[in-house]
Amino acid sequence: MTSPWWLLKIGVGLALVTYAVLVALGYGPVALLLEVPLVVGQALVLLGAALNLVHYGILKRRSGCLKTPTTLVRTGGLFRYVRHPMYLGDVAIYAGLTLLAPDVIAFGLLALGLVAIERQSRLEDRELGARFGEDFRTWAADTHLLVPGLL
Repeated sequence: MTSPWWLLKIGVGLALVTYAVLVALGYGPVALLLEVPLVVGQALVLLGAALNLVHYGILKRRSGCLKTPTTLVRTGGLFRYVRHPMYLGDVAIYAGLTLLAPDVIAFGLLALGLVAIERQSRLEDRELGARFGEDFRTWAADTHLLVPGLL
């Protein structure tokens, strides 16, 4: 069954993409909260996409299935530091999209997306803990949920 947090995460991502496109086309509020060079938002979106692709490849090669992994992937890419590097990629994408149209609506969507990502990460931690037991708990003790040094 698909988690409501995962669905919210996807919905917020789609809303941010749609909103950034509408603002780029000249629709949407004019009162931006920040003046950010366009390239900063674009770079974050590309960085997040790269994180997702690289770590998807690592998971697919080592575990075979993302929904019901057969192997606990603890190394490769950022897995040494964070348990959910693909969700870290989502955070970078959402932040980049927000900076493409940095107004109240975009920041509200970003906040909602961050809550959904954090909740989904914790839900997956519980599932991984149930599946892999002590191996997961040992790895979790040495890594962060999403962002090294913060969360």
